[in-house]
Amino acid sequence: MKDRFCSWMVLTLLGAGSLGAQPWDYVYPATERDAFASAEFRLGWSGAGSPRAVIVVVGAQNEDTRAEAVGGRYAAVAAETQSAVLGCKFVNRPGLDFSQTERGGRTALLECLRSLARQSEALRDLDRANLIMVGNLAGAQFVYEFANSESNRVAGFVGVNPYYFNRPVTGGLRKIPGLFLTEKPNTM
Repeated sequence: MKDRFCSWMVLTLLGAGSLGAQPWDYVYPATERDAFASAEFRLGWSGAGSPRAVIVVVGAQNEDTRAEAVGGRYAAVAAETQSAVLGCKFVNRPGLDFSQTERGGRTALLECLRSLARQSEALRDLDRANLIMVGNLAGAQFVYEFANSESNRVAGFVGVNPYYFNRPVTGGLRKIPGLFLTEKPNTM
């Protein structure tokens, strides 16, 4: 079931339109141990009841993808699949890389889901929902590393323009559908 759901999700992401959703925001209290100075999240959910899954969108360093949660390019596929969309904004600390999930990003994302699950009856199962992760550049590394360490939660992931990976593949990650996409550099 996870395989078919993730495959359908990946194939339809490109054609998704714009639908409205109710937003919920969460700010993670970063500490000195975290590789990021701040982590902010916005969840969009327009369905009835609890979402079946959460599409987590993680951008490049210091990129804000929170607008994707409400009316962004993933809204139509989220509505079709009864999924919520979670946009993230990680601001790096100087000389550090937020995409190293063991340096706080994994904890920040999981705490966000736990906190939002307590905010509304409609989100009560959010902290147990399957995650479909989409990342660009450093965000691609983040979703790879998160899926590598949380393979029981991740139904699939897409990495766009990944540039390096810090950790070898675990046995759990081998069971998750994943797709890496690269764009041709602009040579003009």
